[in-house]
Amino acid sequence: MIQRIAKLFRSNQPAMSPQPQYHPAPGNRLLEGQVAVVSGAAGLIGGAITGELLAQGAYVIALDCDEGGLANLARRVDSDRLTTRICDLTDADGIAALDIAQCDVLIHAAGIQFETSSLHDTDEQWGQSLDTNVAGPARLTRKLLPKLIERKGNIIMVGSIHAELPSRWASYSAAKAAQAAMIRE
Repeated sequence: MIQRIAKLFRSNQPAMSPQPQYHPAPGNRLLEGQVAVVSGAAGLIGGAITGELLAQGAYVIALDCDEGGLANLARRVDSDRLTTRICDLTDADGIAALDIAQCDVLIHAAGIQFETSSLHDTDEQWGQSLDTNVAGPARLTRKLLPKLIERKGNIIMVGSIHAELPSRWASYSAAKAAQAAMIRE
């Protein structure tokens, strides 16, 4: 499954190309009956992960703060095993109010990156980057951890090479390095 997701991102298609339609591969449904929660599901990476999870037979609860993006995702994948929920990872009360009965896999694909250099990132951008990329996933993990433990589930954090090889985007690199440290705990 990871190889198929990686292949989607290595393709030479332009970034704004139409999103692919997802259809299950016959006889290859490794996650049949499991429930996966995907944060950042309306984004390109989260959307691809969501499509692959559905193709593998999982029920997916797609979380994102982009209501229009979630509606597009639902139209694209067209699956009765997909549930979308508006969820802003920076809203602690919103995460606390989430009602999710089962979680076998939690995938953190939400993230934010600013296109400014390290010298030009504002305090607000630093705060948003750390809140969205680090504190938000920590909040969601704490919320779902009892269910994950009960189901002997897994947590997957979508990382970045910038966690180890910092780029000119210091706030993003720092946040991704913090994510990597958090998931190793």
